[in-house]
Amino acid sequence: MAKKSSSRWLVWFLGCSFFVGFIIFCSCSIGGFLAYRFYQQVAAPPLIFAEFQNLMPDFPIYPNAKFDEMMTNLPPNRMIRGKFVEEGFFELSAVFRTKDSMPKVLDWHRRELRRIGWRELRFTQEAPEWIKHLTKVTGFSAYFTRGSNMVFFQSIPSGFQIHCLLIGVQDWEMQRLQEQVKANPNDGEAWSKLAWGHLCLARWHKAKEAAQKALLHPPEKTQTKMLLALILVETREFKEALPLVEELVKKPLPLKDESLAWQIYAICLSEVGRLKEAEQVLNKALASRFGDLKTKAMLHLSRGSILWRQGRISEALADYETAYKQDPSLWRILAYAYIRQGKWGKAMEVVKAMAKTDKFAQHVLNRKGKAVWLGIYHAQSPFYMSGRWVKNSGIKGNWAVELIVSRYSQNWAVLENALVFAVNGKNFKNERAFKAMIDELCTKAKLGDKVIFSVWRNGKVEQVIAKFEPFFETAPIGALKGETKWMKF
Repeated sequence: MAKKSSSRWLVWFLGCSFFVGFIIFCSCSIGGFLAYRFYQQVAAPPLIFAEFQNLMPDFPIYPNAKFDEMMTNLPPNRMIRGKFVEEGFFELSAVFRTKDSMPKVLDWHRRELRRIGWRELRFTQEAPEWIKHLTKVTGFSAYFTRGSNMVFFQSIPSGFQIHCLLIGVQDWEMQRLQEQVKANPNDGEAWSKLAWGHLCLARWHKAKEAAQKALLHPPEKTQTKMLLALILVETREFKEALPLVEELVKKPLPLKDESLAWQIYAICLSEVGRLKEAEQVLNKALASRFGDLKTKAMLHLSRGSILWRQGRISEALADYETAYKQDPSLWRILAYAYIRQGKWGKAMEVVKAMAKTDKFAQHVLNRKGKAVWLGIYHAQSPFYMSGRWVKNSGIKGNWAVELIVSRYSQNWAVLENALVFAVNGKNFKNERAFKAMIDELCTKAKLGDKVIFSVWRNGKVEQVIAKFEPFFETAPIGALKGETKWMKF
């Protein structure tokens, strides 16, 4: 009897075990299937070397390195590539194999990247705090930037890995967004991202069209709404951008987003003529803790311009002086503002101070009344600029810059809202090279000489002519501390 009872318990135990095992197996299978489906939906397609080159056409690869497709496409890397960073970037990582040492690899990249316009930043001084923190965690050994793109190097056994943060939207994601808006034309989130992708690929008209579609059903997410506002500002639709930004600044935002929203808001208010409100917004932005000295300098510059337009000259000059102290490369703006107010001595103080390090300032100091320029205060890379933008724009150049031009210059009309990519047919590799090229021309030119700028404006390539004009306006004889050789010019 006891033996029969034991057999029953054994059968019951085995049956329960089988049933529980079956449930566990099914659960694991379903969980695995769901996890796989989630991975397929979120992960980016496998990356091949040709696609990597397409996404980074201006990034050279060490000649003794071989692209490791298997390691590059491990699930974690594909998951990272599938993520759209809300600030308008996407992430990319790639593994390369080489027997050479990491110092040798980095030395080669430093030379080649500098040659074509990339810049290496130091982790300890110039890098933002989040990059310093990331470096401690990951062990990144070098950090390069060009325009808005960033590349980090990491040493791994028998090779190296590069981690990239690139402006824009990946090609496969652009295709997915196209299908998404086709299926649902009311998807403002998808239209906004699609517009952003077009803008970063130099498809100006498509960006403008997609942004207009997004406005019909504005996105709900704060970061996507910010991107849409940026696109509208870049396509000069300030009135349409204004309601979006007004809504954004009323919400509690992270510090970096709050500062950007204020800047966009100030631009829109200024462009539609609401100067007093623009000034108040810039006051808030300047009171923010976010932003380095160069960012603060540009904010002071913007507020100074708004104050000048209101006729508050002394306050405007104070802002220009602060901008100059924070970023001495803006010295032309301060000197020219002094000149327009007849403060020749003040203007020459700025020129003399900059002549210690700036070649064009040295030239102005030597030639005085015969010094000429093109009315260009400053040049910088647009925030959406990348090697992909250059490749897709059809400019046949290496890089392009946007300019800050004096509204009092005769060249303002031809250079307003233009991206310059060549000067007298010569290209340049970055904004520094452009400014050096312009300064060199100014030191050799005479009043009335002409220069041909190749520009990209609103999706079209144009050739425009600018003329050299006096750096100083009409100066009264003897106005510059006893100088008696200055005459009207």
